[in-house]
Amino acid sequence: MSSTGAICGRKEAGMNKACFQRALLALAVCAGLCAVPASAGPMAVNVGSSEFSVFWQSDVVGEPELRIFADEAETEEITSELRREAFPLAAPPNPRDDADQRVQAAGFRGMIGGRGLMLVRVGPLEGGRTVFARAGVRDADGTLHEVSGPPLEVTTAEVTPFVSANRKAAFTFSSGATGSVAVLNADGARHPILAIIGDASGSSDSCVFALSGLLDDAGKPLVDPADGFSFEVTHFPGTDAPGTMVATDAGGDGFEVAGLATRIFELVTDVDVAYFEFDPVDDGLAGQPFMVRVTARTAEDDIASDFTGSVEFISDGRLEAGGVSGAFVGGVLEGHPVVIGDTGEHQLVATDPVGGAIGVSRQFTMSSDWDNWMSAYGDPALADAGLREQRLSDPGGIGVPSLMRYAFELGADADGGRSPTEPTVEQEDGERYAGITFRRLQYAPDVRYVVSGSGDLESWEVLQVVEPGTPAWVTVRDRVPMSQASARYLRVEVVGDRNFRYWQVAGFDPQGINDPAVSGPDADPGGLGVRNFARYALGMDPVEPDLELLPAVGSFQQNGDVFQRIDFRRLTDAEDVRYIVEATSDFPDWNVIEEFGAGEPAALSVIDPTPVPDGGYRFLRVRMEPIDEP
Repeated sequence: MSSTGAICGRKEAGMNKACFQRALLALAVCAGLCAVPASAGPMAVNVGSSEFSVFWQSDVVGEPELRIFADEAETEEITSELRREAFPLAAPPNPRDDADQRVQAAGFRGMIGGRGLMLVRVGPLEGGRTVFARAGVRDADGTLHEVSGPPLEVTTAEVTPFVSANRKAAFTFSSGATGSVAVLNADGARHPILAIIGDASGSSDSCVFALSGLLDDAGKPLVDPADGFSFEVTHFPGTDAPGTMVATDAGGDGFEVAGLATRIFELVTDVDVAYFEFDPVDDGLAGQPFMVRVTARTAEDDIASDFTGSVEFISDGRLEAGGVSGAFVGGVLEGHPVVIGDTGEHQLVATDPVGGAIGVSRQFTMSSDWDNWMSAYGDPALADAGLREQRLSDPGGIGVPSLMRYAFELGADADGGRSPTEPTVEQEDGERYAGITFRRLQYAPDVRYVVSGSGDLESWEVLQVVEPGTPAWVTVRDRVPMSQASARYLRVEVVGDRNFRYWQVAGFDPQGINDPAVSGPDADPGGLGVRNFARYALGMDPVEPDLELLPAVGSFQQNGDVFQRIDFRRLTDAEDVRYIVEATSDFPDWNVIEEFGAGEPAALSVIDPTPVPDGGYRFLRVRMEPIDEP
């Protein structure tokens, strides 16, 4: 049976916007070029309030692999609860045509450009949470080579690290550096920030650091460096020999980073962006990446081609990835991957935390079904398991079956195991009634919510069957006033499709569901001679079955003998029914000819290998039987 039940709590979602002033800033800069070891890292970079990246360099050729733990002893692994995305270390010539190079949601990209540089982004996480990362590389033989020593400790920011003015540092490297990595670390910063040379600056040999990504030891934005601050930039060329790094200022001259140097340096500032324009966002699947394209516009509606900043994305749905963009190139953000975990009608808001410009996309729909949810959140080890095993699985052992996580939009970690429903008290005509509030999927074809009430926890009466839809939050009240019962209990049963129970609750009203003589598997409502389980197995409507879907028998002659065949249609996708074709010439004894489960093709024709006996009889039938659950 593909159903589960629960009674518990809800959460509210909110959306904040911030507007900041632009400013020019002159800094006293101290910079140095650090020695690059043959194998470097790992290090936590670009740490935000909901995600972070891990960068390392390896001499082993293979694919990067990153495991995440909740404890330093590495006994509580939480890798499966998080998304890990690996990115190329240089922008493709046309990111829109090569969007698949931008994100690998189900795996890792390794050895980009043959440099041995590994960059993996991890999220979503709560602000201020500390986790431990173990980096490694899996070679072509499948052997995992992990970095030795203690795990990397990472603490996300307490708040989104905005600053009150736009402060960015631009650097130009020697020719051929495109696709390599530069890391900036500053005095007082908990974690460094990383930039990919050629990926965001508009120049193949340059990169731009957004200094707003620097956090102090408390996980808050680093104090504004009004009087100058010290930082160092390390260049990771990968397998190539280290090159010379040059920092250019607004005047066009620069200085070679060959030791320590001090200089007044004017940082890059944003252009005047009036608003952001979204290309239409296509409908998609909840939990799966989709791409957005955003253009920065001036007040005259021209493209702000000098804008090389980034934006934050806000959604009324659960934004699981893509909350912060990379830099715009020529005023355009191409192929930015976003993941929204909730079904329903959504919009995206792009905000520039420095200049204050915003943009709002058109509405688009995120839908889902069980197979999509399994692809996005399910345990990969169950990919080839039976439907029932998948839905009743409980990854992490937190007591919340996967079917409930899907139906209540709890995500992979079931929102930390919180209860997905909330008891309420409803009033009507001066009486008080028990009620239950829960969150449903808004666009999904394969789930129903059956709300039942009981006075003794022994016998339950169906009150209402709720389908996916809008609004997301639904409240169902009891039929029995609290004044007329010593105790009342309500529950929500989640029923997944591809089984008799789903067919039953979708086809009968609550009164019929509560009466086995109407909706039970052996019932024959209307006295048509076709029991409910056969109606289900043959794809009939429960109340008005199409009798033309009943199996049909035909005959033909061959070599002077008369043979019979039986034609019928089976369900293409169900795990609780089998079809047994039988024949008899000695009623009531039946002999099995062939047996089928659900599947393709739907239309079947079975020939009886025994001819009709002269002067005798031969009957064929299809018997539909439920498959017993283990």
